[in-house]
Amino acid sequence: MALGEALAARARKSFGARSAEEILKDEGVQLKMVDAPPAEGVRVLAEYQAEPPTVRVYPARIEHTRRQLREEGRNDLAERLGEIALTHELYHYLWHSSYEEQRPGDLVDLLGLSSKLHERIAPERLLRSPLTQEIASLSFVRTLLHLPELPLL
Repeated sequence: MALGEALAARARKSFGARSAEEILKDEGVQLKMVDAPPAEGVRVLAEYQAEPPTVRVYPARIEHTRRQLREEGRNDLAERLGEIALTHELYHYLWHSSYEEQRPGDLVDLLGLSSKLHERIAPERLLRSPLTQEIASLSFVRTLLHLPELPLL
């Protein structure tokens, strides 16, 4: 989670208090609203595509998930769901467009690994694992949006 928090701090320093939508648009990322029905068991609300830089937003899925969150009594997340989805995709855009290109050693320390664990695993591979990226993106969203908890949907 330290990775997501550190990258959120970098983003805040670079972009100030602008919203994820404003940042993505200013960076030239296309935002496309896509008509897609809710998928059972999967909450894919938006997706980032690197080439050309595009975020596909699924409004029907956001509304469906918003209703589910309200039924669960998670009204705070429900109200901010669109913002959470775009901020999540902002993380992926920033990672692919700038952070991923940095020397891996510059980011490895952000994982918060003990020296023993660092010796036993390949932290550079860990940085690029899809699971690490999704956990980091949740922490990024929580930090950037000042949420009280990880936005686990």
